[in-house]
Amino acid sequence: MLSDALGTRKAMLLLLCGLIVSFTLIPVAVHNEAAIFAAITVWGVFAFAIPPVMQAGVVATAEQVAPNALATASGFNIAAFNLGISSGSFLGGLLLRDAGLLATPYASIAMAAGALLIVAFALHPQPAITNAKAK
Repeated sequence: MLSDALGTRKAMLLLLCGLIVSFTLIPVAVHNEAAIFAAITVWGVFAFAIPPVMQAGVVATAEQVAPNALATASGFNIAAFNLGISSGSFLGGLLLRDAGLLATPYASIAMAAGALLIVAFALHPQPAITNAKAK
């Protein structure tokens, strides 16, 4: 619904900002059970919302650019998410081993900020896709 209301790019910007805010709350809230529960809940809401918005954007782009390759585009998107999950788990494990638990939110902030920069500056809205959504 968010992607339909705002468009993929704006929705991703909003969700990534929310994700970054949730990560910044973790070091502050870690010593209070209610506060950390709230921070993790906010994190979960934003993290859960990202994949459908990304998938909607991939499908919309594929419909415009390569309509015969929707399944391929969708498959690559899912593969990219799985690569991100496995890479994040690997890096998180290294951080836990070497720097400790409280280093993980800062690494998460850095990774989400990198994604935010990609969405903000590298992904330019495609006029044909934007016009197709407006109809």
